[in-house]
Amino acid sequence: MSTPTFTARKYTFIQIALWLTLVMVPGVTLGQHISDWFEHSWLSWTFDTGRMRVLPASAAAPGADAQLSWGGQVHMNLHNPSASDRLTAMLPSAAVSALVMTASAVLLRLVDAAQRGRPFAPASVGGIRLLGALAVVGGVVVPLANGYADSRLADRALAEPIGFEAHFPFAWFVAAGLLFALAEVFRVGNRLEAEVEGLV
Repeated sequence: MSTPTFTARKYTFIQIALWLTLVMVPGVTLGQHISDWFEHSWLSWTFDTGRMRVLPASAAAPGADAQLSWGGQVHMNLHNPSASDRLTAMLPSAAVSALVMTASAVLLRLVDAAQRGRPFAPASVGGIRLLGALAVVGGVVVPLANGYADSRLADRALAEPIGFEAHFPFAWFVAAGLLFALAEVFRVGNRLEAEVEGLV
C-alpha cells in the first residue's frame, strides 16, 4: 500500500493554495483592465524605452498625453481608447494568466499523484515536462505580447512610431532546462520503482 507524501493538513493547504491561484490570477491580472473598460476611463500604459530612442513628452499624438521619466520609462494615457486598444493592453496579462492557470492545474495533478504515494508515476513525469514546456512558451510568448502591446499602444499615443522590440528573459529558459532535467530524474525513479515492485 502506498504511503501518502503529505499529511492531510499539508495536502489540504497545498490544494487550497493552488486552487486560489487558479481562480484568482485572472481576476487580479485582468480585473483592473475590465473595470477601466466598463468605467470608460483613460487607458494608461507604461513601458521602458530600453535601447529605443528617447521620446520627449511633446511627441504625444492628439487625444493622448505622454511623459518620459528619468529612468527611461514612458508613461502615456489614451483619452478615448478603442476596444482594440483595450484588448491590446490586456494581451500580456492574459498570456501570464493562461500560463499560471495551466501550471497550477498541472501542479494540482502532481500533488495528487504524490499524495497517492506515486510521485514517480508516468503522469508525473509528463506533468513536469509540461511545466518545462510552459516555461519555454512563457519565455517567448510573454515578451512578444509585451513588445506588441508596447509598440501598438505607443503608436496610438505618440506622434511617431517606436517600432517593435522584445526582450527574452534567460531565466525562463534556465528554469525550463531544470524542469526537463527533473522530469528525467522522475522517469528514472519510475523505472527503478517498477523494477523494485517486480522483485517483491
